[in-house]
Amino acid sequence: MPFTATLNTIREARRRQLPLVIRGRGSTAGWLPDPPGPWAELPLSDLAGPVEVNPENLSASFLAGTPVSAVDAALAEHGLMWPLDADRGRSLGGVLAAGADYPGRTGYGPIRDWVLGLQVGTSDGQVLQLGGSTMKNVAGYDLVKLHLGARGTLGPLLSATLRLLPRPLRQQWFTATPAFAPELRSLVQAAELSAGRLYIRLDGRSEQIEHRAEAARHWLPDLTPAAAPPTPPSPPGPLRLRLAVPAARAAEAQAACVTAGAAAVAGPVLLGLLTAWFAADTVTLPELRQTIDSLGGQAWIQAAPAEVLANFPARLPTRQDGWADRLRTALAPGRCFNPHL
Repeated sequence: MPFTATLNTIREARRRQLPLVIRGRGSTAGWLPDPPGPWAELPLSDLAGPVEVNPENLSASFLAGTPVSAVDAALAEHGLMWPLDADRGRSLGGVLAAGADYPGRTGYGPIRDWVLGLQVGTSDGQVLQLGGSTMKNVAGYDLVKLHLGARGTLGPLLSATLRLLPRPLRQQWFTATPAFAPELRSLVQAAELSAGRLYIRLDGRSEQIEHRAEAARHWLPDLTPAAAPPTPPSPPGPLRLRLAVPAARAAEAQAACVTAGAAAVAGPVLLGLLTAWFAADTVTLPELRQTIDSLGGQAWIQAAPAEVLANFPARLPTRQDGWADRLRTALAPGRCFNPHL
């Protein structure tokens, strides 16, 4: 059983009454300070590799520590793809636990649409099987979606079964001066704001791509073929904010970040989703959060030095009637997984 060592670590930590900090491949290490007091580490990077690829069923299962690049390579051998073009150096489990944004979300939808099943570690060192290998396998509460974006606080993700698509014949990136017309969303398979430019990706046959590119030039007149969007340097600032606003207000949110002194702004902007990096001493968080709130959105801290978090909560309180706390108490008593999140 590939999870024996992981489950033993959970049981031992619980016996010693130590909370566990889940570690993947380290791509987000240091984003937030570790919890105070004694704790143990739960490494998952060794849980890597494909479990099963099922081309007929358009599904595949991988261990959670598998790099996204390895997932893509394994699926390419079968002419398939998982449309989440997330950072290729990150682990599959890390991407799922973070509920990460990715350029293809513009055309293919959120992560929850592309995960059929999960295996999750429980607080008593058991494996919980959620979902399965088909779309029609959920009765009652859909606990798969519950764990996506939970950042490991409800339990470590051990493996995932993914919903797949046939790989398109061609994928072509283009770049242009940013425009935020909602009509673009129906034309593109991926979109990303990066280095002050808007990048869009079109998938399909060559004639389909050329036809959609010509249609997109109505809003992006200087659209030209390009390489994939550049990844912002890591990190371009020690303070990293994630913003979500109505798509129609994305341009205003970007402008607010630039005015506040952002070193870089990136993300699937056509959906109103952005990430902004700042030097910790060059932004006034209350003012920026107030601006984003006035746009009907939210801004929360993804990474920050301890001195920033001492004065500003990572997330502002939202009205949840206490259900999130009750859920965490039930699935991870004593905040036994990632207590600092």
